[in-house]
Amino acid sequence: MTVPRPELHTPAITRLLERVRRLVGRIGWGIADQALSSLTNFAIGIFVARLLGIEEFGAFSIAFITYQLALSASRGIATEPLVVRYSAAEPSARRHATRKATGMAAALGLIFGACCVGIGVVLPGSLRPAFVALGLMLPGLLLQDSWRFAFFSAGKGSLAFANDLVWAIAMIPAFLIALANGHADLFWLVLAWGASALAAAVFGVIQIRFVPRPLHGVEWLRENHDLAVRYFGENLTLISAIQLRSYGVGLIAGLASLGSIRAAELLLGPVNVVSFGIANIAVPEAVRIAHRSISNLRSFCLLIAGSLGGVAIACGTIMLVLPTRFGYQILGSSWQLAHGLLVPVTLTTANTGLSIAAVTGLRALSAASTSLQARLVASSASTLGGLLGALLGGATGAAWGIFIGSSAGVANWWRQLRKELSKREVLPVATSQLEPSPLPRQEVVEE
Repeated sequence: MTVPRPELHTPAITRLLERVRRLVGRIGWGIADQALSSLTNFAIGIFVARLLGIEEFGAFSIAFITYQLALSASRGIATEPLVVRYSAAEPSARRHATRKATGMAAALGLIFGACCVGIGVVLPGSLRPAFVALGLMLPGLLLQDSWRFAFFSAGKGSLAFANDLVWAIAMIPAFLIALANGHADLFWLVLAWGASALAAAVFGVIQIRFVPRPLHGVEWLRENHDLAVRYFGENLTLISAIQLRSYGVGLIAGLASLGSIRAAELLLGPVNVVSFGIANIAVPEAVRIAHRSISNLRSFCLLIAGSLGGVAIACGTIMLVLPTRFGYQILGSSWQLAHGLLVPVTLTTANTGLSIAAVTGLRALSAASTSLQARLVASSASTLGGLLGALLGGATGAAWGIFIGSSAGVANWWRQLRKELSKREVLPVATSQLEPSPLPRQEVVEE
């Protein structure tokens, strides 16, 4: 008698394998996009530093920090609410919301750009051309970034990568034209950098096949103010805390101590590429998972935490056992000081991964108020720990103080996530105001 062989792939297993395949593909595009973005920013910094004097490079650095502040505001107000509210919505609803969200980003670019130009004309020295050029280019810069979030929200990381690739490629002729015309000064270099972003922003319009609606920015803010205000506050808190901690450690322990911590962090640069690459796709994936199953969301967050924490520990261990001669080839004379701080810096980087996982869960649950409170606690703890550590023990004390503070922040992040998970059983799917009826709760349509 022949015993029938069981099917190796039932329909349920086949669907699961297909979901895993798609998720792995989206993670790959997220990491690739982050790697391209990080490499581009690094190359721009090196190019400007080699071409200009130290004073002009300092002005460029301040302009770049200002761009990051505007970027944080745009993400908090425009694109993060889009990802949280519409990643699990039907394509038609998400498309309508994307038009308004990207329009909001462009409108913020116009507002912040006008402010930069107005401030720039009264600033002294090299800051004047840097801020004026940045102000002229901010609309394109913020719109280009909004396309990335829109594509990741739709599960199309390949389109985000293509858009960033267009920006990177467009920089080459833009800088060459500036150099060929004898405009190798700060104003024209910032203008060339921003113009290439504008080219990518226009390419985004071609990719998505619609034009953003800047005039609908007020409508977008009215519909999403509950998330936008809190996410803006959270992003501003994060970047302000990082700057305050850096300035404080440098002032208390000296610039050499700050530089040695920064050097140790540079050794873990690949971890940041992986972490932020996964973060690009984590929230939209978590939103889609949360609308299917809250328990699966918990498992997804634990998976992210274990993965990012493990990558940080593995990379830090490799750097710890790296032969000294290779270390000197990487960092030169800074290697010895950086190597002595690798243990606390590695542990802090692992904590960053754990925090990203908890933030992902709170974003998926639209728990903006809880997330803002947790961010305030985490940023305050790591900043206070770093400053007290610098006061008591210089660079080593600052590194361990930052780790202790970040550990307290991680514990609070996960405590808040557990509380929010216990409150929810199912999440509603966002609908566009153009839709005549609510969308089905359990069906998530992928583009």
